[in-house]
Amino acid sequence: MLKKSFILTSCAFTLLLFNACSSSSDTPKVNLNEGRWQITAEVKMANLPFAMPPTTYTTCLTQQDLIPKQGMQQENNACEVTSQKVDGNTVSWTITCQSNQGATTSNGSITYAGDTFEGKIITDIPRAGQTEQLLSGKRLGDCQ
Repeated sequence: MLKKSFILTSCAFTLLLFNACSSSSDTPKVNLNEGRWQITAEVKMANLPFAMPPTTYTTCLTQQDLIPKQGMQQENNACEVTSQKVDGNTVSWTITCQSNQGATTSNGSITYAGDTFEGKIITDIPRAGQTEQLLSGKRLGDCQ
């Protein structure tokens, strides 16, 4: 049986995967109103005996930086974006991160609609299984 602390750490690590993401300057424009955004992530994990509370944080999003990053950042997280694509208003990516537990792979996708977005990230965590994060975002105003 997995310890609750390991599961919580794994879920937190999954949220930190956003730190490795960035967009290239030649990315097509999506329907994103740039500014400060509030992002809520609801983590779901199969066979988890308790519900994970949603996590909410704010970050700035721009046409050059389309993938949300969580406020708390972990240095040296050894993550690599192995693919990233923009298709219309949808941004998708794959990230692989190395940790003491092994390689963690995440596949994410967000669809922007001006001042809101919806998305999902599926993460395979070694010895812990798969997590699913349901993301929602809303623009709060200008970046400060």
